[in-house]
Amino acid sequence: NDPVGTRRRYRVIRRSLDRTRTTARALGGTVNDASLCAVAGGLSDLLASRHEELHPGTVHALVPVSVRREDEHGALGNRVAAMIVALPTDQADPEARFRAVSAATRAAKDHHQAELSAALLAVPEHWPEPAVAALARLVHHQPLVNLVVTNVPGPPVPLYLMGARMLEVFPIVPLARNLTVSVGILSYEHRLTLGLWADRDRFSDLEVLARGIEKGFSQLDALARSTRNGGRR
Repeated sequence: NDPVGTRRRYRVIRRSLDRTRTTARALGGTVNDASLCAVAGGLSDLLASRHEELHPGTVHALVPVSVRREDEHGALGNRVAAMIVALPTDQADPEARFRAVSAATRAAKDHHQAELSAALLAVPEHWPEPAVAALARLVHHQPLVNLVVTNVPGPPVPLYLMGARMLEVFPIVPLARNLTVSVGILSYEHRLTLGLWADRDRFSDLEVLARGIEKGFSQLDALARSTRNGGRR
């Protein structure tokens, strides 16, 4: 939550979407749960490498979610809200970490966080311009979340432009004035791509976060295999 400069770093992580889905289902969760769990593992490694203490509930992610109703599929425009999820960076055990993430996302959904945030986001549409400007300044200095992690389902089939097939997509989530790193997650065909977008001066160690996220996914894969094999390592 430091002030953001003008220079950026970018790092891409590629995953099999099918493998991620299989792993998440074996553990009783969703692709979003698995992704948030891996991000939590990466952040844990990052904070440990910076010699920062890991306390429960100290890292919170803003997780945008769609609130589009079934009858609105195919309509133009976005219907997006958000929920705030505490990432268990203090949990070293991947199983405990996954359970904590799943519980946090379920609790947010049960308490209708997304619907509430959507209603709150709609309120400023009726405010006078000075009030909206004041709210924007407040948001850029908010103390509630530490990063944005957004998971968007992309096209499951290949896309083409003038006959050329699109091979990959690279998500980038813009940084706010006091959010120095973001994680964009986007699926395309059978691949899940994570884009880490960070302030260059604040994140000379972005590679530590990337490796930690990859390790987090690998730990979940191993845990899922063990679960499918009846707990045998």
